[in-house]
Amino acid sequence: MMPKAVTKSAAEFGAEGGKKRAERLTRARRSEIARIAATSRWATPGDLPQATHTGELHIGEAVIPCAVLEDGTRVLTQWGFLRAIGRSGRPAAGRGSDVEKMAPFLDLKTLKPFVSSELASSTKPVLFRLPNGIKAFGYRAELLPQVCEVYLQARDERALLNTQEKFARASSCRHHCAG
Repeated sequence: MMPKAVTKSAAEFGAEGGKKRAERLTRARRSEIARIAATSRWATPGDLPQATHTGELHIGEAVIPCAVLEDGTRVLTQWGFLRAIGRSGRPAAGRGSDVEKMAPFLDLKTLKPFVSSELASSTKPVLFRLPNGIKAFGYRAELLPQVCEVYLQARDERALLNTQEKFARASSCRHHCAG
Protein backbone atom coordinates (compact mmCIF):
# COMPACT_ATOMS: atom_id res chain seq x y z
CA MET A 1 0.00 0.00 0.00
CA MET A 2 1.26 3.48 -0.87
CA PRO A 3 1.71 6.14 1.82
CA LYS A 4 -1.26 8.51 2.11
CA ALA A 5 0.70 11.56 0.82
CA VAL A 6 1.63 9.71 -2.38
CA THR A 7 -1.96 8.76 -3.16
CA LYS A 8 -3.20 12.36 -3.16
CA SER A 9 -4.07 13.77 -6.54
CA ALA A 10 -2.64 17.01 -7.84
CA ALA A 11 -6.07 18.58 -7.35
CA GLU A 12 -6.04 17.61 -3.67
CA PHE A 13 -2.60 19.16 -3.20
CA GLY A 14 -3.79 22.29 -5.03
CA ALA A 15 -6.89 22.50 -2.84
CA GLU A 16 -4.71 22.36 0.27
CA GLY A 17 -2.54 25.19 -1.05
CA GLY A 18 -5.61 27.26 -1.87
CA LYS A 19 -6.99 26.79 1.64
CA LYS A 20 -3.69 27.82 3.20
CA ARG A 21 -3.53 30.90 0.98
CA ALA A 22 -7.10 31.83 1.89
CA GLU A 23 -6.25 31.56 5.59
CA ARG A 24 -3.46 34.13 5.16
CA LEU A 25 -5.68 36.65 3.32
CA THR A 26 -7.86 39.16 5.10
CA ARG A 27 -11.61 38.79 4.81
CA ALA A 28 -11.76 41.93 2.68
CA ARG A 29 -9.09 40.61 0.29
CA ARG A 30 -10.86 37.23 -0.06
CA SER A 31 -14.06 39.09 -0.83
CA GLU A 32 -12.32 41.27 -3.43
CA ILE A 33 -10.76 38.23 -5.12
CA ALA A 34 -14.11 36.43 -5.23
CA ARG A 35 -15.88 39.51 -6.63
CA ILE A 36 -13.29 39.98 -9.39
CA ALA A 37 -13.35 36.27 -10.26
CA ALA A 38 -17.16 36.19 -10.43
CA THR A 39 -17.26 39.33 -12.56
CA SER A 40 -14.70 37.84 -14.91
CA ARG A 41 -16.37 34.44 -15.06
CA TRP A 42 -19.87 35.72 -15.76
CA ALA A 43 -19.05 38.73 -17.89
CA THR A 44 -21.06 39.08 -21.05
CA PRO A 45 -19.42 40.21 -24.30
CA GLY A 46 -20.30 43.88 -23.73
CA ASP A 47 -18.75 43.86 -20.25
CA LEU A 48 -15.17 43.57 -21.48
CA PRO A 49 -13.08 45.70 -23.80
CA GLN A 50 -13.20 44.32 -27.32
CA ALA A 51 -10.13 43.83 -29.50
CA THR A 52 -10.72 45.58 -32.79
CA HIS A 53 -7.45 44.41 -34.35
CA THR A 54 -5.16 41.45 -33.68
CA GLY A 55 -1.79 40.59 -35.06
CA GLU A 56 1.74 39.61 -34.24
CA LEU A 57 4.60 41.74 -33.03
CA HIS A 58 7.99 40.50 -34.26
CA ILE A 59 10.89 41.44 -31.99
CA GLY A 60 14.09 39.63 -32.87
CA GLU A 61 13.11 35.99 -33.18
CA ALA A 62 10.08 36.39 -30.90
CA VAL A 63 6.59 36.45 -32.34
CA ILE A 64 4.22 37.99 -29.80
CA PRO A 65 0.45 37.87 -30.34
CA CYS A 66 -1.01 41.32 -29.78
CA ALA A 67 -4.24 43.26 -30.04
CA VAL A 68 -5.57 46.79 -30.11
CA LEU A 69 -8.63 47.34 -27.95
CA GLU A 70 -11.56 49.57 -28.88
CA ASP A 71 -10.20 52.39 -26.69
CA GLY A 72 -6.82 52.26 -28.50
CA THR A 73 -5.00 50.35 -25.76
CA ARG A 74 -2.31 48.11 -27.20
CA VAL A 75 -1.93 44.77 -25.41
CA LEU A 76 0.31 41.76 -25.72
CA THR A 77 -1.38 38.49 -24.89
CA GLN A 78 -0.37 36.99 -21.58
CA TRP A 79 1.04 33.94 -23.35
CA GLY A 80 3.08 36.07 -25.73
CA PHE A 81 4.31 38.43 -23.02
CA LEU A 82 5.50 35.57 -20.82
CA ARG A 83 7.19 33.82 -23.75
CA ALA A 84 8.88 37.09 -24.80
CA ILE A 85 10.68 37.32 -21.45
CA GLY A 86 11.75 33.68 -21.57
CA ARG A 87 9.09 32.25 -19.30
CA SER A 88 6.56 29.54 -19.91
CA GLY A 89 3.52 30.86 -21.74
CA ARG A 90 1.33 29.98 -18.76
CA PRO A 91 1.48 31.44 -15.26
CA ALA A 92 2.80 29.11 -12.56
CA ALA A 93 0.18 27.01 -10.79
CA GLY A 94 -1.62 29.01 -8.14
CA ARG A 95 -0.37 32.30 -9.63
CA GLY A 96 -3.52 33.29 -11.47
CA SER A 97 -3.75 36.08 -13.93
CA ASP A 98 -6.70 38.10 -12.83
CA VAL A 99 -6.29 39.23 -9.24
CA GLU A 100 -2.64 39.25 -8.30
CA LYS A 101 -1.36 42.49 -6.81
CA MET A 102 1.77 42.26 -8.92
CA ALA A 103 2.31 40.19 -12.02
CA PRO A 104 3.99 36.87 -11.16
CA PHE A 105 6.91 37.56 -13.50
CA LEU A 106 7.92 40.54 -11.31
CA ASP A 107 6.89 39.14 -7.94
CA LEU A 108 10.25 37.50 -7.23
CA LYS A 109 12.47 38.23 -4.23
CA THR A 110 15.46 38.80 -6.47
CA LEU A 111 13.61 41.44 -8.51
CA LYS A 112 11.89 43.40 -5.72
CA PRO A 113 14.71 45.98 -5.35
CA PHE A 114 14.44 46.78 -9.05
CA VAL A 115 10.64 47.08 -9.34
CA SER A 116 9.30 50.56 -8.70
CA SER A 117 5.95 50.88 -6.96
CA GLU A 118 4.64 52.56 -10.12
CA LEU A 119 5.65 49.57 -12.25
CA ALA A 120 4.27 47.09 -9.73
CA SER A 121 0.88 48.80 -9.71
CA SER A 122 0.70 48.95 -13.50
CA THR A 123 1.12 45.22 -14.15
CA LYS A 124 -2.44 44.12 -13.54
CA PRO A 125 -3.49 42.00 -16.51
CA VAL A 126 -6.08 43.35 -18.94
CA LEU A 127 -9.03 41.04 -19.50
CA PHE A 128 -10.50 41.54 -22.96
CA ARG A 129 -12.36 39.78 -25.75
CA LEU A 130 -10.75 38.75 -29.00
CA PRO A 131 -12.71 39.48 -32.19
CA ASN A 132 -14.08 35.90 -32.09
CA GLY A 133 -15.56 36.55 -28.62
CA ILE A 134 -13.08 34.47 -26.61
CA LYS A 135 -11.86 36.05 -23.35
CA ALA A 136 -8.12 36.66 -23.16
CA PHE A 137 -5.61 38.09 -20.73
CA GLY A 138 -2.96 40.51 -21.82
CA TYR A 139 -0.56 43.15 -20.57
CA ARG A 140 -0.24 46.70 -21.81
CA ALA A 141 2.38 46.65 -24.57
CA GLU A 142 4.46 49.42 -23.02
CA LEU A 143 5.22 47.16 -20.05
CA LEU A 144 7.46 44.80 -22.04
CA PRO A 145 10.51 47.11 -22.26
CA GLN A 146 10.05 48.13 -18.61
CA VAL A 147 9.96 44.50 -17.45
CA CYS A 148 12.98 43.68 -19.63
CA GLU A 149 14.85 46.57 -18.02
CA VAL A 150 14.10 45.15 -14.54
CA TYR A 151 15.56 41.77 -15.48
CA LEU A 152 18.61 43.43 -17.05
CA GLN A 153 19.25 45.60 -13.99
CA ALA A 154 18.94 42.57 -11.72
CA ARG A 155 21.38 40.67 -13.95
CA ASP A 156 23.87 43.56 -13.95
CA GLU A 157 23.71 43.70 -10.14
CA ARG A 158 24.19 39.91 -10.01
CA ALA A 159 20.89 39.56 -8.15
CA LEU A 160 19.38 36.82 -10.32
CA LEU A 161 19.45 33.16 -9.45
CA ASN A 162 21.09 30.85 -12.01
CA THR A 163 17.63 29.61 -12.99
CA GLN A 164 16.53 33.20 -13.72
CA GLU A 165 19.45 34.07 -16.01
CA LYS A 166 17.51 32.81 -19.05
CA PHE A 167 14.90 35.52 -18.40
CA ALA A 168 17.62 38.18 -18.53
CA ARG A 169 18.98 36.72 -21.79
CA ALA A 170 15.50 36.83 -23.35
CA SER A 171 14.94 40.33 -21.95
CA SER A 172 18.24 41.47 -23.44
CA CYS A 173 17.15 40.31 -26.89
CA ARG A 174 13.75 42.00 -26.61
CA HIS A 175 15.20 45.18 -25.12
CA HIS A 176 17.90 45.61 -27.80
CA CYS A 177 15.74 44.52 -30.74
CA ALA A 178 12.85 46.78 -29.73
CA GLY A 179 15.04 49.79 -29.01
